[in-house]
Amino acid sequence: MTTVSYKEALTPAQQPVMLRFLYDICRTYDEAKSSGLGKPDVSSFLEAYREPEPKMGLMDHRARARLRYKARRAKGLCTRCGNRAVPGMMRCQKCREKVWKRR
Repeated sequence: MTTVSYKEALTPAQQPVMLRFLYDICRTYDEAKSSGLGKPDVSSFLEAYREPEPKMGLMDHRARARLRYKARRAKGLCTRCGNRAVPGMMRCQKCREKVWKRR
């Protein structure tokens, strides 16, 4: 097994974030050790340093909805709610009744 430094593995833009993460976790570990609290939880640190996912635009929502629609239709499920559809139709009986009541 070979080891690789984070400077080799990460892009130059990601290196300062990793360096700050390492400083923070080492400082917290030393503080916990000196006060007798034990090892800190690493997963809580990871949440603070994770990059948030970019917000989805309107076109992304529509594309994802279209994919859901096609997948449900291919499986024979209701395209509206995901329940089992009436044979030969794209909707379940419950969704069909809701449409009838609105008319």
